Amino acid sequence: MSIIKKHTRNKDQFLDKGGVNQSTAADVKSAVDLKHLQNSDTSLDNGQPNQVTSAELRTHVDDVTIHRIINDAGLAVTDLWSADKISTEISNAIDANNELDELIDVTITAVVDNEILGFNSGSGEWINQTPAELGLSEIGHTHVATDITDFDTEVGNHPDVTANTTARHTQNSDTKLDEGNANEVTAAAIRNILDTSIVTISTEQIANFTATKNALIPVDVTTIPITVTPPATPVTGDIFGIVDSRFNAQTNNITVDFTTATQNLYAASNNWIINIDGGYVEFIYINSTIGWVAKK
Repeated sequence: MSIIKKHTRNKDQFLDKGGVNQSTAADVKSAVDLKHLQNSDTSLDNGQPNQVTSAELRTHVDDVTIHRIINDAGLAVTDLWSADKISTEISNAIDANNELDELIDVTITAVVDNEILGFNSGSGEWINQTPAELGLSEIGHTHVATDITDFDTEVGNHPDVTANTTARHTQNSDTKLDEGNANEVTAAAIRNILDTSIVTISTEQIANFTATKNALIPVDVTTIPITVTPPATPVTGDIFGIVDSRFNAQTNNITVDFTTATQNLYAASNNWIINIDGGYVEFIYINSTIGWVAKK
């Protein structure tokens, strides 16, 4: 009832009757007609300082340098792609460039076995070439023995092998063994070691045991064979001796087990067996390479 009373007045043409800023119904209708009932290509915001005609608005919207429409089929610089189209094109480009020669700085032609990529500074590209074309020498490369037709002959003929063999095995005087190595031992040092004597006689043993350094150990094998383990953590000059004290080693052997102790005997994994009645032996430790040697 109040709305009808406000807007369908037949006599009193004022809205907000009695108010300070009152407007007539005629004023409102005039404003609506001005803004919204354009019958031709007249001005928008007619009468306002920044008025724009509908023709001007159409020209602006149609300007492709300012407004572009989505055109997934287009390839012109002014064409605009959707997000889906962009994603698809990127994915296709990645899938297509899975070959080396698809890279912009790689050129591959007439590929043969064992070729590798080398950089050509003249063209600024990587190209496929043989090792020889790249100037790579076979000397200095690592090979397994089966790569060499006659491995033993080639190694034996190598000058470094010949020189080392001569230095190690053809000593004419009191020169060094393992010459040039950090753990070198002179012939004189070995002589001094071999001249070392046992200083202690231990208790006679009747079962398996570990030998004591610098001691002679009598072993009774009257009833059973016995295994002797060499002293642990030996150092150069260590010595020990074993003797068949009851003259039965031919029947029941005495075995000095260097193998189980992971100690060398004469530079290899060997054991020593006393199998002669009354047998006697002394061992002396040279170094980790040679290990133990029999003194007597």
